[in-house]
Amino acid sequence: MVLFGLLTGRRFDGWTALFLATTVATSVTGFGTVYIVCATIALYLSVFVGVVQAFLKLQYSRRWLPTRPSRDSVRISAAVRISHA
Repeated sequence: MVLFGLLTGRRFDGWTALFLATTVATSVTGFGTVYIVCATIALYLSVFVGVVQAFLKLQYSRRWLPTRPSRDSVRISAAVRISHA
């Protein structure tokens, strides 16, 4: 919802307050481990989507686009994982 507001130039103060309140509640109540795991997974998936979009949107990168599982796709996956280790 907040992302929609950012894209359309509208403010959603209620949603922003809810986000901040739940973030503080997560930190205060000790769900830090769950938060860290979820945030790490979200970051990895975001980078993965970015890599996929780079292959699809950038013409010069299409020559490296794997058409089937190969050593190159394993190398790309490993590079993404290592960069977020």
